[in-house]
Amino acid sequence: MTRRRTRSVIILAGELVVAFAVWRQVTGSGPAYRLTSDLGRYFTIVTHGGTPYRDFAVEYPPGALALFWLLGRSSFDAFVHHMLLVNFACEAVVAAICFRGWGSRAGWSYVLLSTPLLVIVYSRYDLIVLAIAVAGSFLFARRQHTAAGLMWIVAALVKPWPLVLVPGLAARRHVRAFVIAIAAGACSLGAWVVWAGSEGPRQVLTYRDAKGWEAASVPGSLLRVFTRDPVRFESGSWRLGAPSTVWAVLLCVCLVVAIASTWWYRANHRVTDGVPEVVVIAATLTFVTLLSPQFVVWMLPWVAIAASKGAVRIERWAAVVVVLTLVGWALFDVNHAGRLCTEVAFLARNVALVGLLITAVTELGREQTVRWSHSRTQQPSYRAAR
Repeated sequence: MTRRRTRSVIILAGELVVAFAVWRQVTGSGPAYRLTSDLGRYFTIVTHGGTPYRDFAVEYPPGALALFWLLGRSSFDAFVHHMLLVNFACEAVVAAICFRGWGSRAGWSYVLLSTPLLVIVYSRYDLIVLAIAVAGSFLFARRQHTAAGLMWIVAALVKPWPLVLVPGLAARRHVRAFVIAIAAGACSLGAWVVWAGSEGPRQVLTYRDAKGWEAASVPGSLLRVFTRDPVRFESGSWRLGAPSTVWAVLLCVCLVVAIASTWWYRANHRVTDGVPEVVVIAATLTFVTLLSPQFVVWMLPWVAIAASKGAVRIERWAAVVVVLTLVGWALFDVNHAGRLCTEVAFLARNVALVGLLITAVTELGREQTVRWSHSRTQQPSYRAAR
């Protein structure tokens, strides 16, 4: 009990220090911060007149709009204050779930990996989505499969990436929970279209019809190396080029194949807990054309889970990705967005990300093959540590 209290005090104290630093940075940035920051964009959406998607373009799903609305519309300062408090709570929740569900090894791994990114993620809303998604994995580990699937759908309504976790229900032979989750997702999509029209999903998928690829993404960094196209600010991100739709479709196909093959492999083999999730999330980060620095936090809880089960190589690669992401973010200068040092830092980060993906795929194949027809009486491998 004493150890748990000491652990909690250490984590909360560290989070408070970072939250205070972010608060000082935000409040000391002046009016320009509201015009250029993600927080400013969130506040602009909830204070904009008219119906989102119909009357003005929005790049976030309806769950995110509901979240922004709940954070308040009275003033930008109050909105920022509420966002920091919610992110502070969500980081503590994710850490607590890792400790509770998979033990101290997983908990401390997540804390150490995520702490360098707190200066970035506290001013975004990715931790809120992560807390919901990790809660779903915890419920799954406690054999609440349907509840887990619904949690992942709720998380996807706030930011779409948790959808890659849903096929894991079918891969682990929980077909009823999978069908319920898909039905819930379809109903939510239908309600969204009825309210906002078909433009809503399209605006989110295309990030308000952005043509260029983000310069820090894996495809974008490669495009920058081979074409030396100038970097420009478009749809809230620094982008370059205007690749044809064929390339976007090809990347989408590669991502779908990666996700489907990973869960198919999981359906027919015994694998280390957390590794399939790392593969599908890392593949998502690799193939998408928008890779903001805060996105890296998405995979960290499952990296910690996999490391607690012995997949420490994944943890090492993830640590490199985190450090290089922080370096790239620190070097970025809005007045010189395309400078070489920033480009090199994010290119190195992307190489490490691909290395992490390859390592996770390799780790996925390490366990002994077990056909489900011969293992129906065995306990699920994805369970909470006792």
